[in-house]
Amino acid sequence: MKQIGTRLIISVSAALGLWAAAPAFADETLPAVQQQGYVHYITGGVGADEAKAVRAESVKYPLSLTFLLRNGTKDEFTSQVKVEITKGAGAPVFSATSDGPFMLIDLPPGKYRVTAVCNGRKKTQEVELHKGHHAGMTFEWPAQNEAG
Repeated sequence: MKQIGTRLIISVSAALGLWAAAPAFADETLPAVQQQGYVHYITGGVGADEAKAVRAESVKYPLSLTFLLRNGTKDEFTSQVKVEITKGAGAPVFSATSDGPFMLIDLPPGKYRVTAVCNGRKKTQEVELHKGHHAGMTFEWPAQNEAG
């Protein structure tokens, strides 16, 4: 009986140790939080580990953006996308360029217009953010060699 109890304690301790280490691993691969005015944001997602960390973090942000290039029948992630967000009658709220295919943005509740520019081609979408909720938006462009 004592042996089973010891094994259980060792197993639980090992599992807790791995569980406690998991967030540290995610934090190491997560890009740094940046700030522009009152808006905090993360941009990145280059490489499998960083992409996984950003996706896991996305639920903590009211708005997540994903940037894709359509190459034939498949989508490829893209970066260096210029993002501008306005509120209401066009008052600028946020402007930055993505360092990877993902951008997580901490905006207060409200209605916003999100404009993303990739290789000189502009796409605009509208979103309404609600307290405690997450909204995800995907911007997709045809590859450079395709029309559009």
